[in-house]
Amino acid sequence: MRRRVLISGAFMLILGLTLFFGGPYFIRNNLNVSELIPLRNSASVGPNSSILLGSAPPGYILIGIYNYSPPLPIKIAGAGLNVTRADGYYVFELYNLGASQQSVYAFNNNSQAVELYYSVTQVSASKIFYSVAVLFVGGALVVVGGITALVGFFLRPKKRS
Repeated sequence: MRRRVLISGAFMLILGLTLFFGGPYFIRNNLNVSELIPLRNSASVGPNSSILLGSAPPGYILIGIYNYSPPLPIKIAGAGLNVTRADGYYVFELYNLGASQQSVYAFNNNSQAVELYYSVTQVSASKIFYSVAVLFVGGALVVVGGITALVGFFLRPKKRS
């Protein structure tokens, strides 16, 4: 057993486990999901009119969730906008990679007013990137530290002359 190799492998393994299991907490803290879950805002969108749901400065992601009543279709518009339906709600993401602020609007093309319920939050794209990077670095350190610790455990000690 080579003690120094074993100790350095165990150190990398512990550091990797800390980063790997801490990564999801960093991601959760940066996403601000608690701001989205209860639909905090409501607005009545009149016939053939629109309202601003939110804006994203450069380098940010705008995430929103919405629902409307009665079930008449509302169109959500913005440059580079992704809209998906999940569990009766609509979720949209806007990745602002440009140099200027981008906005998301809700359009009511119906002949009657529609009540819109929504929540919107801004997330820094760089913070999400670094949080995911911490997760991957932690996983790599777990693998490298585990291999190093095993090598240090099974190698025979150096012969002293």
